[in-house]
Amino acid sequence: MRTFVLLLALCKYVNSSQASVVGVQKPKINLSYHTHLNLDSFSSALQQEISRILSETATIKELDKIHIDVSSSIIGDEGLLAVLNTLMSTQDYKTTIKGNPVELDARMNRISSSGVTSFLGKYILYMGDSGYKTVEKDDEDDIYNSDTKIGTKYPFYFDSLDFGVNDIGLHGVDHDKKSKLAIVEMNKMIRGLIQNEFQCCPRTLRLDVCGLGPSTCRAIGKVSIFLYIFHGVTRT
Repeated sequence: MRTFVLLLALCKYVNSSQASVVGVQKPKINLSYHTHLNLDSFSSALQQEISRILSETATIKELDKIHIDVSSSIIGDEGLLAVLNTLMSTQDYKTTIKGNPVELDARMNRISSSGVTSFLGKYILYMGDSGYKTVEKDDEDDIYNSDTKIGTKYPFYFDSLDFGVNDIGLHGVDHDKKSKLAIVEMNKMIRGLIQNEFQCCPRTLRLDVCGLGPSTCRAIGKVSIFLYIFHGVTRT
């Protein structure tokens, strides 16, 4: 009898735990394969979905992360910037020092190296203009090792960026001087994203099947080694 009661209590505990896990779902905005939308309609649809999710969420702990999927919508460079501009213009973010985490999936969208440069450059500047303050070198909380962002509130940050299957590297393809310079600028911006005073590098930066050449890999590798040696930080 005692064994039966114990098993019954255990089953109730497992069921309640499963229910709580299932109940906490990552909010997802699915705008993938929306090739029929023009840029204005695309931005409007994204804005409505972001506002809806934020209005339905009482606290940042319930929100966790917003996953935005715009893959295979052929948005191009302008569409990628439109996603960032929409996130920057949203007024309904929850008030929190750490910000609202966003995962962006922008795979297969005909994005170029210049588009990535513009996107990352504007994002880094936005993080700096949002009131973020760096810590002093002699502060016991190292800026790269601290899980909690230090400074005033900024609305959101990218926890994950996926630019996969966009030929931003053009490796193995004949390209002119202008394209080569664009790749050089992109390499600089990727290094700037990983290593900057605002600590706004996503935990995950995915660049698979992007035609990346040795120069881009070296740019990522150098700064990754620097972060690991001097701050013990690893990025995926």
